[in-house]
Amino acid sequence: MFLYSSMIRTIIKEIGPFREPPVKHRNYTAMTNYLHVLADQFPNLTHLYSIGTSVQGRQLWVLTISRFPRKHERGIPEFKYVANMHGNEVSGRVFLLSLAWVLLNNYKNNTWIRYLVSTTRIHLMPSMNPDGYEAAIEGDEYGIRGRSNANGKDLNRNFPQRFPEFYPVEQPQPETLAVMKWTKAIPFVLSGSLHGGITLANYPFDDHHPLKVTSDHYTPTPDNELFVRLAYSYARGHDYMYKKGPRCKEDHLNEAIDPQYGIVNGANWYVVGGGMQDWNYLRTNCFELTFELTCVKFPNETQLRSLWEENKYPLMYFIKQIHRAIHGTVVDDDTGEGLENATVSIDSEMKVVTTYANGEYWRLINLGQYKVSASFLYVSSSDSQKMTRAEAWTAERLICFTLLRRTSGIFAISKSYSNIDGYKRSSVRRNSNSKRELYSNIIRKAIL
Repeated sequence: MFLYSSMIRTIIKEIGPFREPPVKHRNYTAMTNYLHVLADQFPNLTHLYSIGTSVQGRQLWVLTISRFPRKHERGIPEFKYVANMHGNEVSGRVFLLSLAWVLLNNYKNNTWIRYLVSTTRIHLMPSMNPDGYEAAIEGDEYGIRGRSNANGKDLNRNFPQRFPEFYPVEQPQPETLAVMKWTKAIPFVLSGSLHGGITLANYPFDDHHPLKVTSDHYTPTPDNELFVRLAYSYARGHDYMYKKGPRCKEDHLNEAIDPQYGIVNGANWYVVGGGMQDWNYLRTNCFELTFELTCVKFPNETQLRSLWEENKYPLMYFIKQIHRAIHGTVVDDDTGEGLENATVSIDSEMKVVTTYANGEYWRLINLGQYKVSASFLYVSSSDSQKMTRAEAWTAERLICFTLLRRTSGIFAISKSYSNIDGYKRSSVRRNSNSKRELYSNIIRKAIL
């Protein structure tokens, strides 16, 4: 207990004191007005935009908070939170509006917050399902009214299937299409999807191959160690999410699940096909996790302040994890221009990311030694690099590749440089029988 309490105290001390926000329910009209007020009050730090409309015509608002809010800037990673995907799971919606207030109103006086906002472009989407929210009922603990969109579709089953040959392919809903287009238009690096109904951190894969029968459906990605650390970074900042025992303070809301350290592989919990976090990992450069924030799906307003207190530090601390990454550019040696859609990979099995229009890439990693490779038009280069144990904001490392052109359109040998040195990663098995060992090793190596 002392170890975990110490971790939470360290996070609180690192972030430092800040002015507290209003924490309250707001319907669609009130939410829209509130977002416009924040954008008007802080025009140099915000950009309010809509990515589309819901079935019933409500705007899908996003508030960007950054020192560079209106467009992508080289060297500034893109982060997003998406809340209220299920319309009756409302805590994330409330908390993102409160988080926006905290980041903006404490920018001048809190050094940690100022650095986070200055070095990150943060996109907050309070409600992906505003129609469902309007149908939901305050005080509903675990019901389903308002969960789906206005067409009766569960939006977290509506993304392209990982195994379409085994499941019916549904027509994507307007909200789903808008989020997909948005996620592909901006080079997002890290994302959190905010839900309710229990307290835990869920990481991919959510889906499980129907013909690969195992006792527990544990289905890791090739980046499983990274996802475990990211999930734990949220759980350990929460008042009790990481603790052994019941997930909820209210006994009647507890489910028959007690995941170690408060984190769980999605498919090991229950299988979800067509989920948003799997789609992010498989179809974009973004790593997304799902956070179940509160046991009550639509808390009464009198409960919100205490629930905010439980989640305010991990919500901010998780954003910081975007800077545990390698990043750089892949450029044409002849022209010096960035190469769009070049690929950058680390080791052979892990997720490959592609470069943005300016040749820039970001790739989240754990501490360890990696072979980093860049390629374009079938020609590649690589370099062995190490990620070191480092202080809070210095874990970010730069690796740039310059590809040498032989003839028009053909790129050959490459050269690379970096400033990474030091630490060697330990080997951890990835099979389902070693989850306890995997968690222990990764969490033991985790640093604040």
